[in-house]
Amino acid sequence: MTLKPKQLFRCLAALCLAAPAWAQSQSDSEPLRVQHVQCAGNQKFSCEFIREHLYLRAGELLDEEEVRNAELRLSASRVFKSASVRLTKGARRGEVIVVIEVTEDSPVRSEWQLGASLQPDLKLGNFAGRVSNHNLFGRAKVGEVSVQAVAPFARAGASGEGYNFTMSYADPQLFGSHRYFGTASAGWARSRFADADGNFSTFDAAQLNLSMGRRFGDFSYVMVELNFRPDSDWSYGWWNTDPIFQTNEHHGRGTKATLIYGWSSEDDQYFPTQGSALQLAARRDFGANAPDRYSFLRYRKTWEAMGGYLSFSGAVMSGQLLSLTYARPVAPGASIERGRWYVEPGILGIGVNSSGQTRVSYGLKAGFRAETRQFGFIDLYLSGIAESER
Repeated sequence: MTLKPKQLFRCLAALCLAAPAWAQSQSDSEPLRVQHVQCAGNQKFSCEFIREHLYLRAGELLDEEEVRNAELRLSASRVFKSASVRLTKGARRGEVIVVIEVTEDSPVRSEWQLGASLQPDLKLGNFAGRVSNHNLFGRAKVGEVSVQAVAPFARAGASGEGYNFTMSYADPQLFGSHRYFGTASAGWARSRFADADGNFSTFDAAQLNLSMGRRFGDFSYVMVELNFRPDSDWSYGWWNTDPIFQTNEHHGRGTKATLIYGWSSEDDQYFPTQGSALQLAARRDFGANAPDRYSFLRYRKTWEAMGGYLSFSGAVMSGQLLSLTYARPVAPGASIERGRWYVEPGILGIGVNSSGQTRVSYGLKAGFRAETRQFGFIDLYLSGIAESER
């Protein structure tokens, strides 16, 4: 088809009129660039500390997914009650100012745990306490003192007690970097446990710990941890399926090194509503008669369900094997900022009795966990443990 001169002129005119709108739509779809990162609502914590949770710098292209990730990191840091990121118009076209708005919590935190464990041949009480300052020296460093005591209040064929005291220092932004972190701690631990079949473990030692790690990706990290025991007494024994009773002892100086890989996309350590956390570690012990090397794994995944939250946890060589926790939130009140009732069935571990039979320990735990206005974080629980043999 041949266009007449008048029709051709009309087409050209339409294209000329449409060109500015087309150019404008192309400009609007171009990625935005960060002009500056600002903070709002902070009084105790520096803007530099807050900005390090956002892996974007001035001059870089805006990444909306990274903005959401930064909100999650800030919420999980436990020093902010809330955190949000908003954008404002920059000085030049195509640039934005990123504003991180936070509501600060008290940098001094206290945590308390009180519970009882009822086993067929042993009844144990557990108390743990921790006091920490998350803005040490006014520079967002963390200092902490923690204690734990486990003692029997009734026994029948088994025994158990344990005590632990630790002082620690943590730098979440080692070398002034949002990627590196480090911790140092010193403490003392003592434990004595034995079951009715004669399996036992005893440990006495002062310990020094140093660790350094690096974050990468959105929520992943890798860490190296060194543990030094200047003078320790460690012995343990257990039945094998033969059945042969095997023992091992270590006395004197001991050292262990641990390489850890993990991630955590949870929005809160104690009150998670989403995300998952994993830790995979390989450990090597140095010292006569000490375990040569072994690995362990921990995993937790949380999602919303039935008006509350379900968390699946699994562990190998570290803690209980499997558990499924259902937590039901409670409404905030005059004394409680947030809280949850929870119930947790699980498989605690697998062992061997004196007859060489496999023994499976399983239990049910129920409790109440809350962030209170007067006492900080509290966790009150009662657990019952049973065993089956095959």
